Amino acid sequence: MASFRTATENDVPQLLSLWQECFGDSDEFCDWFFSERFSAELSIVAEENGSILSAIHGWPFALRIRNKSIPAIMMCGVSTRPAARGRGLMKGCISLFMNIAREKGFLVLLQKPVDFNIYHRYGHYASYDAAIFTKKDGIIYHPARNTLDTL
Repeated sequence: MASFRTATENDVPQLLSLWQECFGDSDEFCDWFFSERFSAELSIVAEENGSILSAIHGWPFALRIRNKSIPAIMMCGVSTRPAARGRGLMKGCISLFMNIAREKGFLVLLQKPVDFNIYHRYGHYASYDAAIFTKKDGIIYHPARNTLDTL
């Protein structure tokens, strides 16, 4: 059975491997992310027998709304090894991540998922319609992929 915890600096090699397995990003990007954005205390892992099977990373920042600074965090790098999917690992990671974010005083959580339905299952909802606007002979609205048909 998997256990859920915050990450440590010693987890970086496994987290890097997980990231590349799930996203296929370049070594250069991963080196940048883990040197410039990684925060062990804001990263959650699901571990079983010493192997990290799932992870979430948090990137804190100040969101300015009407000249007020709001503590915010972006949830990124949400990943589960393909062989371990369907076991509730992401649900456990998201639950712990949300609790820690709340305890640390983050008032806003942002994410930009590939598929909104993944997060909808866990009680997250899109707060906007993603779209691309182009200007050529007027403004043309091209809806971006948002598969939340149930809202």
